[in-house]
Amino acid sequence: MTSDAKMLSPPSIKKVAPIDIYRSTLNTSEAPKDKNNVQWGAVLKIYGEKYNLLSKEEKELYQRRADEVNQERIIKAREWWENVDKKLIDIENRRRAKENVNRKAQNLPALPMLKTPFKRKLYRSAFAFFTKEIYDNEILVGKCTDVSKIISQMWKDLSEPERQYYVKLKDKKNYDILISQT
Repeated sequence: MTSDAKMLSPPSIKKVAPIDIYRSTLNTSEAPKDKNNVQWGAVLKIYGEKYNLLSKEEKELYQRRADEVNQERIIKAREWWENVDKKLIDIENRRRAKENVNRKAQNLPALPMLKTPFKRKLYRSAFAFFTKEIYDNEILVGKCTDVSKIISQMWKDLSEPERQYYVKLKDKKNYDILISQT
């Protein structure tokens, strides 16, 4: 591993907004010629104002196009992650880790490690599962710190059979996730 060159570049799954599709269709003759002395914020503001003047039907057309592009990106990325050589991912991540040592010394942001965005995360504890259920059912509302204290107290007040229910749910959920990923 002597090369500093990037070995892999996974396809992006960053979403494209309808206004991005609209901007790509605009006449490039409207763009400023002297790109060095341009205030791009002002240019983008003008494009945004033009987009806002579009009819609802025209905006829906750009929304559909953006949805199609986003769907294609997801399909392409999922296919890439399913077919990529895992050893190459490991080698690239080791290269990035070494590069990050240099970047840290130069006060530059670290390069992110490559990991599939399609892998579902496991629930770490029965308490996390319990908390998620509380939030999903909107049983409590309010400040996060206050709600967290209340949830913690609710967890402490649960009887052992009630806690075991969440332990079993967590184990089953994690099992289902692991099975679906194989």
